[in-house]
Amino acid sequence: VTLYNENGEQVATKKTNNNGLYTFTKLMPGKYYVGMEQKKGYAFTSMGGDNLMQAQLDGTGRTTLIDLTLGQDVENAGAGLIVPAYVKGVFYADANDNGQYDKGESALEGTVIYLMNENGVANAITMGKSAEFTISAAPGTYYLQYELPEGGIFVEGSQEKTDWFTLGTNDEHTVAPCGAYMLTSFSGMTFTDSNGNSVMDEAETPLAGVSFILTSTRGETVVVSDEDGWYAFRDLRPDQYT
Repeated sequence: VTLYNENGEQVATKKTNNNGLYTFTKLMPGKYYVGMEQKKGYAFTSMGGDNLMQAQLDGTGRTTLIDLTLGQDVENAGAGLIVPAYVKGVFYADANDNGQYDKGESALEGTVIYLMNENGVANAITMGKSAEFTISAAPGTYYLQYELPEGGIFVEGSQEKTDWFTLGTNDEHTVAPCGAYMLTSFSGMTFTDSNGNSVMDEAETPLAGVSFILTSTRGETVVVSDEDGWYAFRDLRPDQYT
């Protein structure tokens, strides 16, 4: 258990005794907060009563600021810990755009998954490469909310939020797979390559009116280079293109 001043500077550290008690003594008047690492296999319970410890998104706990006056004793800065429940699931980047999770597909990196209760965010994780995730939670009623990176689109059948579900101590709840993808684009320029060196030299000019055909499993898309020689294919879904 660590005591910090209002500037976030460490003041003192203690270990709880066999009865779970800790005490910081000889403190000057001022504003303080207490931080705590959760015990392995446990999670912080909700604030209330003698439990002033609030779970943080990094898994630690901390109290709100405690204003300590001269001669004052604060005896209710406790922390409740419980064997948590777990929410498991899969959030995948739909590489082949088939609307389902296929073995080998990774996560859409940067997606944030929030565990929400009636008071707001209870926990959160940010997806890396693995599509599988686990979020710990105290007993209660929750739903998941997915926040995609900019430009992300949910696959058909996936939604931003799950339904509400209830967790008890040491429960394990698995949510349905959820997927998304990113639209892409590519562009280029056409020009009169008079000397055939594959480089647009100063004397060479853009070539307008050139048709480009992009073929995928969905069919063909045709664009024409503009007066400056530029062409672009935009808002492309995952697929194989030629």
